[in-house]
Amino acid sequence: MFRRTHPSTKEVFERSWLCYSPATGKAFCFYCRLFSAENEFVSGFHDWKNATARMEVHGKSVTHRTSAFAQRSSVQECIEKHQEITTV
Repeated sequence: MFRRTHPSTKEVFERSWLCYSPATGKAFCFYCRLFSAENEFVSGFHDWKNATARMEVHGKSVTHRTSAFAQRSSVQECIEKHQEITTV
């Protein structure tokens, strides 16, 4: 579940956004937990019967993509600020 395979190219992609909590038995979306409103991957996903399909849908959702972009923008901003401080 932490990887997906592209249907036509068979290329394997890591779902680096997916986190699992053994304490709760649920999966979470790292990006959405930080930057998104409530969805099933913020509160904790545990529908294991439909997990593959739901993770595929979530990974392509506007909410997830917006949260991932917000995380990348936040990291880039921190790097730029750090570079400004260290070059002064």
